[in-house]
Amino acid sequence: FGQDVLTHPLMVELIADRFVPVAVFNNHPGSDAEVLRRYDEPSWNNPVVRFLGPDGAELLPKLEDRYAALGLHEKIVAVLERLGEDVPGYFRLLGRDLLVEYGLSKRATYATPCFWSGETSLAQNPAVITTDAGWVDGEEVVQVQFDPREISRAALDAFATTEGFNPV
Repeated sequence: FGQDVLTHPLMVELIADRFVPVAVFNNHPGSDAEVLRRYDEPSWNNPVVRFLGPDGAELLPKLEDRYAALGLHEKIVAVLERLGEDVPGYFRLLGRDLLVEYGLSKRATYATPCFWSGETSLAQNPAVITTDAGWVDGEEVVQVQFDPREISRAALDAFATTEGFNPV
C-alpha cells in the first residue's frame, strides 16, 4: 500500500494539500494502541484508511481490503464531495486514468471520414477518457476508452452516429 498507492505523486499532492495524514502502527504501545482501541481496530490488521472530522468522528466508512490507487481515489473524492469541497480537475483526470490502468474502462472503435475530426468530436463526450486515431482495413478509425459508469456502449454508439461515425 505504501509502496504503490501512497507514492503516486498526484495522490500524494492532494492528500498533503487537503488532509492531515496520520500513520498508526500496529503492535506499538502508547498512543498508537489507544487509537487502535478507539476505532476498534485489531492490532494485527491490514492497512486501513479512515477519514475523520476534527472531532474524530468518521466522515465515511473506512477503506479496507482495497490496496489499489483507484480505491483510495474513489474514497477521497467521496469525502471531498461530502464536505462540499471541490475536487481538483487533475484529481478527477487521475481517476479516469486509473480506470484505464485497472482495466475498468471500455473500448469502442468508430469508422470516421477523417480521424482527426473523429477524435475531436468523440472527445467531446464527457464519458470518453482517451482517443486514438488509426487505420483498420484501409479505413480511418478512432478508438476510444470510455467510462462505462457514465455511459453505456449503446448510448456512446448513438452519440457517435449523430456525429457521423459508425461503430466498427
